[in-house]
This record gives sequence, C-alpha cells and structure tokens, in this order.
Amino acid sequence: MGENTRDNVEEFFEESKRNPWGRLLAVTATARDLEQYIENDINDTLQRVLKKPDWFEQSSEMWHDRNSSADEFFLFKIYELYYSIKKDGLKSPVHMHSVVDDNALEFWPSNNKIQVLSECFPDMEFTVLYHDYDAIRNNYPDDTTDWYTDLPHREITSADEYLALYGLDKDSDQEIGWGYVKDSIDNQNEVWGKLKPIWRTWKRYKDDKRDQSFENALHITVTDRFHRVEMRKNARGMNTIIHTRPGQASYCGRWYDIDE
Repeated sequence: MGENTRDNVEEFFEESKRNPWGRLLAVTATARDLEQYIENDINDTLQRVLKKPDWFEQSSEMWHDRNSSADEFFLFKIYELYYSIKKDGLKSPVHMHSVVDDNALEFWPSNNKIQVLSECFPDMEFTVLYHDYDAIRNNYPDDTTDWYTDLPHREITSADEYLALYGLDKDSDQEIGWGYVKDSIDNQNEVWGKLKPIWRTWKRYKDDKRDQSFENALHITVTDRFHRVEMRKNARGMNTIIHTRPGQASYCGRWYDIDE
C-alpha cells in the first residue's frame, strides 16, 4: 500500500481499472430499508449489564482500552455513537458485505453503527458502501445479490469520490487500506488487520470457482477509533447513560422493559 491515505485510495482505484473485479457502490438507504439484514444486540446486552450489582459504578474511562467484546464496552460504545449521530448526524458510510453461499449480508466495521441507526434513527438516510463483486454475483447468486437495486445508488470510481464520502481531504490522517480478497483468505497473518474479516464473509468460496473474477477481487476499508477516543475523553458513568425505574430502563433516548 502507499505511504499515506491519499496514495492508498488512489492505488485501489488504479488497480481496479487494471484488473476489474466489479463495482464499489454508494447506496442511499435507511435502517428500515435494511431491517431484514440487521441483528440488534442492544436490548439483550442492556438486560445482562443491569443484572450486575456494580453496573452503576462503571465508567467509560475504565473500559475504553479493554476487551471490545465486553458488554460494558459495548454499551459505552453504542452510547457514543448514538450521541454523535444525534448531535452531528452520520459522518461516514455504513459498510455492508455479501456472505458467500449463505444468502446473507453483514455489516463491518459498521455493525454497531447500524444497530444504533436501527434502534434510534430508523428513518435517517445514510450511505451504504458496498463491494458488488463479479465473483460473487456470477458464482454465488442468491436472494441478496440485488439487494440494492430498488434503492438510489451510484458507482464510486475515483479517490476524490471515495474520500468525499468520509468528508476527508488529501491530507487526512484517517487510516485507509486495501488488499486482494484472496490474500485475506490464504495469508491471514500477512494482511492488514482491518482486512482480516474478509475471510469470514468469503470462507465458503470453493477452490473450483477461483476464476479470474476471484483473482482480481479487491477490498478497501478504514480504521475508526472514534468511539474509543470519545469513551476516554468523555469519561461517562454508566449511571449517567442509563436511568432506571421499576421495570424499565432509559438508554439512548428509549425506554426498555427490563427483567427483574
């Protein structure tokens, strides 16, 4: 990859022109449009945390650098995303991916973002960034192949268009990288960490279908540490983002029925 963000993005589009693999699409949608593909963990996580006797003593400063799979980390992260979207709107696309031979779509690295949109802002319009791969379309077509065709969409064909989706300029320090899908499948230990999840969505791709469209398949993605930075900076207490009353809890602008 190149030496900076701009170089990396330009390399991706140059390589895409040399070795076509499909289309990078920007799709306009709402969470309500995509609800059949969204799995939401907010309510279940809230229920588990509220069962812990010390939940109200936790703070985001304590959790910002801990295991991201922890329930407490998840609730603080979700709240920072909610607060940011409520205050400033959505500043970057949601990433969506086909899952090979599974008739499914996944969101990464936007899974938490799409949950917040679904739960709190279901009618807000946003941009979905989607790699429409020839290898999947031709070799593994299913009910999700044309998920976007009834929604407004356009192809992204240049570095300027791509960076504009994130509100970035050529001097941005936002970390963006790209790589070949085949490397993320065959050489997990040698690819950039943010490209490793590709393996999860392509793991069912069979060797006998590795045609030229597979060999050419590229992927571009970003690193986003916004939530960790905000968790440390804001140092919110769990008892300031969750408020309870008998049988209910308020979180991210909604009341939830809770198990007692």
